[in-house]
Amino acid sequence: MLEKLYAEDQRLYKDIKDEGVTKLEHEKILLLQKQDDEDRDWTKTEKTRSSVESFQSDIVCLKESISRLCSSISKLIDEALHPQLIAVTSGEGMLMFPEEFET
Repeated sequence: MLEKLYAEDQRLYKDIKDEGVTKLEHEKILLLQKQDDEDRDWTKTEKTRSSVESFQSDIVCLKESISRLCSSISKLIDEALHPQLIAVTSGEGMLMFPEEFET
């Protein structure tokens, strides 16, 4: 169970990191777009517009992935970890895992 939680946490970390990188790239593209608009070069403007749309799409996908991972982590905590914590704190854990409580 903890392995699943750890794996979900690692994916969440990666997606959040990727989202930050994508946002920085998006900001750079917006600056380039502003410069291109000043130059009025149609081909450059179209390339920049295409890049902006691509980055915006990437950001949306990453946000959706982050949302799914957060839900998955919450579900794992609610369905698996929380009942185990309740069992351990109420003393039932000694019955479930006696070797861990032996001194």
